[in-house]
Amino acid sequence: TGGGVSVGGSKAGKVGFASIERTLIALNYADRGAGIDISAQSTLSLKHATVRENKAKMNMVTENGGNGGGIFAKKSSNVYISYTKFLSNKAQKNGGAICLMESSDTLIHTSIFISNNANNDGGVLSAINSDSIEIAFTSITNNLVDGFGGALAIDMSTISVFRVTFGNNYAKYGGAIYMKTSVMQFLSNLYRKHNQNDEVQQEVIVSDNIFAGVIESNVSTTFKV
Repeated sequence: TGGGVSVGGSKAGKVGFASIERTLIALNYADRGAGIDISAQSTLSLKHATVRENKAKMNMVTENGGNGGGIFAKKSSNVYISYTKFLSNKAQKNGGAICLMESSDTLIHTSIFISNNANNDGGVLSAINSDSIEIAFTSITNNLVDGFGGALAIDMSTISVFRVTFGNNYAKYGGAIYMKTSVMQFLSNLYRKHNQNDEVQQEVIVSDNIFAGVIESNVSTTFKV
């Protein structure tokens, strides 16, 4: 795990902290978290970095293998990402750029996500049973998945999305966003041209959410392809 960087050590029960700035993390391969793997209760600060062309591949041994092409975090806390580019990362399962499982306090601010992809869900972000995710002032374009959520796939999680541009992301279901059984707040976002296999265009799919939260001041300029 952690082809480029491993933060903490789950097998040894170690808690880690990493502060990474002005660094290129590229062309790494691992069973999960090909760019960065974050262990339980560990913390990451990533600023002014580029995470590019990392690939997470499944195997029959590693738990959660194939998740998180750029970053994989399970039971982590305090993941801060700012002024960072995620470009062309791949996950054989979920989270082309980032996969969060049972994690808390994740902030993604003023960053760019382009051409990330996953075979299953979440071209950019797959979040499962995770709390306090915030994405703000960020551009998410040209990402794709074969399953749910061309940009974001949110399941049993809480998320706030503020002033994010979604453009030309692709999924079978939820060209931009797929959310299920989650708590959400979407404010002042822009959606442009999201493509799907379905005959009916659905850029955002919201299903069985505990609290619908706020969906406000969003702009859609989509069209059916």
